[in-house]
Amino acid sequence: MISITGLSKVYSSSEGDFKALSDISLTIEDGEIYGIIGLSGAGKSSLLRCINMLERPTSGSVKIDGVDMTSLSESQIREKRKKIGMVFQHFNLLMNSTVFDNIAFPMRIAKKSKEEIRERVESLLQTVNLSQKANSYPSQLSGGEKQRVGIARALANSPDILLCDEATSALDPSTTDSILSLIRDINNKLGITVVIITHEMDVIKKVCTRVAVLEKGIVAEEKGIKELIKAPQSNTARRFLEVTGDVRAAEAV
Repeated sequence: MISITGLSKVYSSSEGDFKALSDISLTIEDGEIYGIIGLSGAGKSSLLRCINMLERPTSGSVKIDGVDMTSLSESQIREKRKKIGMVFQHFNLLMNSTVFDNIAFPMRIAKKSKEEIRERVESLLQTVNLSQKANSYPSQLSGGEKQRVGIARALANSPDILLCDEATSALDPSTTDSILSLIRDINNKLGITVVIITHEMDVIKKVCTRVAVLEKGIVAEEKGIKELIKAPQSNTARRFLEVTGDVRAAEAV
């Protein structure tokens, strides 16, 4: 379980302080697919980076399975981070490495044996339906295939949590659907907790069980997907739902 309590994040610069997050409190259950949605600048990426401690919160706590990540040393955080996979919007693949080597990279950093790496990579290639692309390079892949490699790499060290940072924003609608289907399958088969940040309501509707709506660094509302569609309370939620026609549909009932 991920428990976030009173979390705030302030960035300081020569131009002054900027409060990206203010008093965020959320609980994400084990095995859940949890969505975080908001407009650009709402604080989504800052929140995600605080969960895996790529950014240290200014105040508050992030507890994963009861362990307060904010109390850990850098070496302890690096160890905990091995169990937190990360999928990025722009893939972040090693362009001069094959698909096999991209997926193997985290395991080599973790000093796994060659045999263990080979078996794990082959299994992951099957999971993401890329067994025939093991020796291909990223430049030879479609956008959807690149993201599948990114997902396989994020799963390399058998994480308990998968964080998806706008993982479908660079993809066309049909490819987005296939990636979301893959994420749902991974969640079902492995029981892995998935946290998805996005500015696309369709992504939230298709895979998430609950959603937090961020507005200017605060949680404007948090509820189940059906409840959000039926009775959005925040301006941001209504704005997103109007794009998909859900607000008008709810008001017509």
